[in-house]
Parts: sequence; C-alpha cells; structure tokens
Amino acid sequence: MKDSRQESRAGSRARRERGASRVFALVPCCLFLSSSQSALAPAGPQAGRIGGHWWLMLYTLTGVFLLVMLVLLSAVLRARRQRALSQGDEPETRPDPARERRMMRVVVASVAATVVVLFVLLVSSFLTGRSLASIAVGEDVMTVKVTGHQWWW
Repeated sequence: MKDSRQESRAGSRARRERGASRVFALVPCCLFLSSSQSALAPAGPQAGRIGGHWWLMLYTLTGVFLLVMLVLLSAVLRARRQRALSQGDEPETRPDPARERRMMRVVVASVAATVVVLFVLLVSSFLTGRSLASIAVGEDVMTVKVTGHQWWW
C-alpha cells in the first residue's frame, strides 16, 4: 500500500514538474510579445502600413488554407465512401456528363477565386508600397549612405 502511494506521489510530482516546465517555456514568448520592439507592434507610419498589409495577408491566407483543408477533407471522405459502396463494380469508363459539368464549374470557380485573392493581395501590396514611397518624399528626409565590404568582419 505504501508503494502505491509513493508511486502516485511520484507521478503527480512528475506531472507538476512537466506543467511548470511548460509554463516556464512560455514566459520568454510572452516577454518578447510585450516588448517595445515587437514586429506585431509597429512604431512608425511606414511600419504601420506594412503591418496592416501583413495582417491582411495573414487573415486572407489563413482563410484560404482552411478552405483548402476543408475541401481536401471532403474529397477524402467522399472517395472513401464511394470506395466502400463500389467494392466489386467495374471501373467507370464513361463519366456522367452532369457530374463532369459540376466538376468543371468547381474548377472554374476555384480558379476565379484564386485570381480574385491574388489581385486583392497585389492591389494591397501596390498601395502599401505607394504609401511608403509618398512618406519618404517629405522635406525633412534623412538619407543614409552605407558602404559594405566583403570579408570585413
């Protein structure tokens, strides 16, 4: 009986230590996110515009990724269901014309959505670059000249 209590204490102690190590592993991440030099907290007008463009791309591409994963999952499940229903059937040599038209519409709609998403990202990138260039044309612009030499450590 004593051994089982000791084992349970050792197990709970190990769980507490693992939990504490996970918390301590997250502390540096939180410190970096709250820092004044965070990439997610732009400080100037140029950084703000770049940050806005970055957030637009993040949300858009996250949505595209999730949509693609849902379509992939549905295709896998549909193929698995069709394979279970048609174990001994002959292979399909003449596809159904209505099904082919539906598949063609899906492909055309996917290509059109891709073009629209890429065009939106292109316009956003162009407008961000244009706004950055317009900020740099002011009266009090400082020019920095940098000369780099290879192997000058």
